[in-house]
Amino acid sequence: MSIVNIKPLHESVTGKVVTTWEENGMSYTLVSNPIVVVTAAPTGSIADMISIFEYMGRRTPEKGTGAKIWNHAKSIGANISTMQVETPKYTGKILLYERSFLDDYFNQQTPVSASAVVPPPVVAYTYDPINDDLPF
Repeated sequence: MSIVNIKPLHESVTGKVVTTWEENGMSYTLVSNPIVVVTAAPTGSIADMISIFEYMGRRTPEKGTGAKIWNHAKSIGANISTMQVETPKYTGKILLYERSFLDDYFNQQTPVSASAVVPPPVVAYTYDPINDDLPF
């Protein structure tokens, strides 16, 4: 059996060669490549602007939510921008807010239905071997 398509090491390897070895007639090469770090867009960029619909997981908010958020954003001077959209269900302008503003707004406005689940109270139980009514 012969291997037909063998590339020289310098053509197939694009990182730093860490080590090489031969074993059972095979040649192995361990290569390392640098880690590429992608930084997030700066705050206030278009990448940080999001609609209420997108923020809520692509759900339509309750009636009046948009007006409340817009009034609050205006009162504190938050960045608001618009974007033209065209979907089967809606065509027109939508308002975009900074994600950090929406995070702050929804953390302050905790609805009653989203309150924390309270665990049941812990009931102390003491085993009484004299009054044990178990059949075994």
